[in-house]
Amino acid sequence: MTPCLRTLEPGLTSREFEIAVDALDGRSSRQIAEARFLSARTVDNHLHGIYHKLDIASRDELRGFLQPVAVSRPDNPDESGQTGRRSE
Repeated sequence: MTPCLRTLEPGLTSREFEIAVDALDGRSSRQIAEARFLSARTVDNHLHGIYHKLDIASRDELRGFLQPVAVSRPDNPDESGQTGRRSE
């Protein structure tokens, strides 16, 4: 993650930020858990911590808070279908 994105995620750990972005992508706790090799309960606990840190109460509020950050992620494809990563 770039330093710029790190400053935009207010106090979230790397894991919390990953889970928040997965939630923004519309994945359920179970889907996030399977993809990240966690239990669904652990994902729910992370989401609770995220909500507390951001002073929000739901995935809808999370979407409003982090959507601009997630959209600007370097690994999100741009309009041409390219990611922000360079091929080597």
